[in-house]
Amino acid sequence: MDIFQTLPTTINLDPEEDFQIVRAELLHGEKMYLAIDVLNIYKNAVVGVVFQVRFKDAGDNYLFGGLEWLFQTQGMKALPNIVYYIKPFLLDERFYDARSVEIRVESITFDDGKISKFSSENKKSFILPVITGEKLKKIRDILGKEITTYGENTVNGWRCVCGFTNTKEDEECRNCNRNKNFVLNNLTEPLINLKLMSMLTEDEIANGLEGENISATYTQTQLTKVAPNPEVVELERVNEEPVGINYKKPSIFLRIFKTTFKVLLLAVLIVSIAFVGGKYYGFQKNAKTLERANELVLEGKYEDALKEYEKINKKFKREEVETKVSNVKELIKSKNLFDEGNDSILKGDYLEAAKKFKKVSEKDEEHFKEAQDKILDLERIFLDKAEALEDEGKVKEAIKTLEDFLAVVPDSANATTILMKLQANATDNIEPISLNLEGSEDKDADEKEKKEEVDKSRADLSNEAKSLLNTYQKVKIGKANLRKGPSLDSEIVQVLNSNTDLYIKDTKLESDIRVWCFVEAKDENGKTYEGWISNKAME
Repeated sequence: MDIFQTLPTTINLDPEEDFQIVRAELLHGEKMYLAIDVLNIYKNAVVGVVFQVRFKDAGDNYLFGGLEWLFQTQGMKALPNIVYYIKPFLLDERFYDARSVEIRVESITFDDGKISKFSSENKKSFILPVITGEKLKKIRDILGKEITTYGENTVNGWRCVCGFTNTKEDEECRNCNRNKNFVLNNLTEPLINLKLMSMLTEDEIANGLEGENISATYTQTQLTKVAPNPEVVELERVNEEPVGINYKKPSIFLRIFKTTFKVLLLAVLIVSIAFVGGKYYGFQKNAKTLERANELVLEGKYEDALKEYEKINKKFKREEVETKVSNVKELIKSKNLFDEGNDSILKGDYLEAAKKFKKVSEKDEEHFKEAQDKILDLERIFLDKAEALEDEGKVKEAIKTLEDFLAVVPDSANATTILMKLQANATDNIEPISLNLEGSEDKDADEKEKKEEVDKSRADLSNEAKSLLNTYQKVKIGKANLRKGPSLDSEIVQVLNSNTDLYIKDTKLESDIRVWCFVEAKDENGKTYEGWISNKAME
């Protein structure tokens, strides 16, 4: 069976429009479909859209004499600033020769019933870039899941990586507020291709992505692509649930008295019930808001969670809410540091990126592990740079490179080992100088002896860290704390008993004091845990 290849999509729109098509493509499986993704930046939700579509064959010729077909959808809810995936339209056999589409929005319906028709005047044609599913996944892994396309500057406007097309005068994207210069100087197709090449992992290269295969996969401009499978698209493109809370006012039942002389008592009863009902309503409202805020924290939407916490009455579970507000502010700060670290990587400032990732909080489960992984990637960059400088005979510059990195990441065993080797080689090549300063020789000797002791201790720990890596060990002391991070201040995940089996996956040095080991531990019941444990618990 022939591979069903599709051509690029053409979108006709006015960049000043606040409702735009960001992706439209043909799907092919057992049947053929037309899939359309839209982006709404109006304040109101859009619940219906009418599209006008023209189809082209493999030779880029219009089918049906260039006739425009109307496709209409209802029952949707495209919220502001969120890409909405419209349920694909089924195409019958008349469209089976189609290989690309030219599409525009004719009209939209808002959730208040108002209909807005889009004029066919002032429409400009924009050709969407072809990005394979594999490449888009790689881009999102490196640059963020909100990336949907390349940035591009055209004579009629500029397209942001969120998919929204802006006018040439817009200095910021009207959807995501990204800066125009930043997008066009960092996130165009050629620059993203370079970024992908520089971030390829050793595993990808070992699995066969090398030479021409790398170029074909990550650097070529695609003019066609295999039509996605409808079943795969249905799994990947899932709309977010609308964020909102529906409150149900409690019912108030009033007893009706039969005699008029009880009117006063009835009034008192009404006031009392209203007071209690108001209290109950307020309690329910605060409880549901707190529950929603907690859910947003788990979803990693810290700013939204903070807004929900701030809606809660200050008297409602005051200590609990204040603690959660404090925690979520710390998480917001942590997320900002993580984002700043990624920005620094894009700018090529790797030392600043390491500083940012190092400050990501352990409480930030959404980003902490990924930040640690990025630190390891940055470590590799600095080690490679130092080794390259050493090969060029620039030993002092190599030492300075590693010292700068260790000032930020002092627990890097690999950087410490290479630095000590470079320092030792540099010392061997320096002629001793005698200074006739009275009393200074003893002081220098003491300081040298102390430094040698610290260096020896650190070297021993570094060797021990290497020997422990990827080995099986056991807890030797009575009780050992398995921690969330490599620090005595870190949260305890589990208390391990003596003789608990350990497999060591990673190591980090804490100065010349101890080796922290990231382990997989299995208790006597066969349950497994992951966390950090000191080497002293295995001695």
